[in-house]
Amino acid sequence: MYYRRMRIAPRLPSSLLATAFLFAAFYALRFAYADFLFQSGTPENIRKAAAIVPSNPTYAYRSGNLKRAVQLNPYLSPAWIDLALAAEAANNPAEAEKLFLQAAKVDQTFPPRWALANFYFRRQQGEPFWRWLRLAAERSYGDRTALFRLAWHFTQDSKTILDRAILPTPEFLGLYLEYLRTQAQWDAAVEAASRLAPIARPAEKTQLLELSDALLKANQTASAIRVWSFWEPARPIIPTLDTEPVGKGFAWRLPWREGVSHQWSAPAQHIRITLDGRQAERTELLELFTPVRPGATYRLESHHRLDRITPNSGIRWIFACPPRDPFFEALIGRDAAESTITVPAACDLLQITLLYQRASGTVRQEGDFFLVAPFYFLPAR
Repeated sequence: MYYRRMRIAPRLPSSLLATAFLFAAFYALRFAYADFLFQSGTPENIRKAAAIVPSNPTYAYRSGNLKRAVQLNPYLSPAWIDLALAAEAANNPAEAEKLFLQAAKVDQTFPPRWALANFYFRRQQGEPFWRWLRLAAERSYGDRTALFRLAWHFTQDSKTILDRAILPTPEFLGLYLEYLRTQAQWDAAVEAASRLAPIARPAEKTQLLELSDALLKANQTASAIRVWSFWEPARPIIPTLDTEPVGKGFAWRLPWREGVSHQWSAPAQHIRITLDGRQAERTELLELFTPVRPGATYRLESHHRLDRITPNSGIRWIFACPPRDPFFEALIGRDAAESTITVPAACDLLQITLLYQRASGTVRQEGDFFLVAPFYFLPAR
């Protein structure tokens, strides 16, 4: 008998293991099938997946069983947010607020905070709106346009927005400045630029230069000057020939034109302009914007050297008050140009252009024109 027991006893664990294996295989297949249904994305299959695996909070949430989802996972903030939205839609704002706050309590990332900011925006409750918008900003990433737009929909007071919604960091202020520039909110942009300037990195410095240029194009001369000083305080408004022609704001601009090339040299203090004969009969060679006093008189003095370009080449200085047509021109002599210019009334920004226009009876010029130091455009005494 003892021998028979010894023969039978080892068979019991094997049968238990087989049964356990079958159960494991069954549940593995069940979970796999549920996942297959869930991944299909159709509402019917998601509901089937939730029925097969009722303990999965994500399945419950996606199937619309929000209360079951938060019971299974109290940290599932999207379910709390959807419950809050449902309560708000049912005209139960107190319950909605409670559920939104619960979402923010269990999840301190951007979405719950953003949901709360929008909730208080819809309720037009100022203090909690600004608080949660600021908290949302602290967790925001990528494109912040929606955040900026929401703040501007709540109020048109740019200082309130700057104080209460905008983080005082170079990155965030830079993004906000870009938003304001694209929206042509010029006064607000200058305010933001004043906050950004002391902490600006190279990337944000470029944004300040871009803003100064945009303000010039929008005929906001005084603001353009102010932002220019934020960009590089030591750089003069009237550029010298030893400062880099960055092509924006109040710096020299070297426009690209067919048949024309430029080379700037700081040590030599000159801008070399090469004409290869393929340039248009009338083409801009250099451009400069400078602030002026309306009705005031200024003196221009420029110097140049010519290499293979004749003195009667048709190169001249053109003066205009944008967007109006030019009102004065000064022909280039053999080695210099000197003129006295009276600025029209109501003109506070002058566009000075070095222009090539083929002179009658001549072929298109080929050679080098050197604009050399000194270059002066100053109020006449």
